[in-house]
Amino acid sequence: MQVDPVLNGEEDGELPLINMSRLLYIQHLQEEAMKLGLACQEWGFFQLVNHGISDEVIERMKCEIQGFFQLPLQEKKTYAQKPRSVEGYGQTFDLSEDP
Repeated sequence: MQVDPVLNGEEDGELPLINMSRLLYIQHLQEEAMKLGLACQEWGFFQLVNHGISDEVIERMKCEIQGFFQLPLQEKKTYAQKPRSVEGYGQTFDLSEDP
């Protein structure tokens, strides 16, 4: 499944793209894994393409996420993060010791 990426990662300031299908084939694994590592180190996130998830599922998830963030704060707080957890509604400030 080929996906037209939102951003191509080729120009400065654009979100890096990681191609899932290239991570699954040994002949491309090292190069794509290196791109993944750099994206994590330099950006902290990336756009994953060619992952096999249908556009329909992605759109449904976007709608659900948008709906959640439109809820009143008190309702969102019922899904608050528990102490020392990275799951749930809220913020996690994890300070890295890496430069």
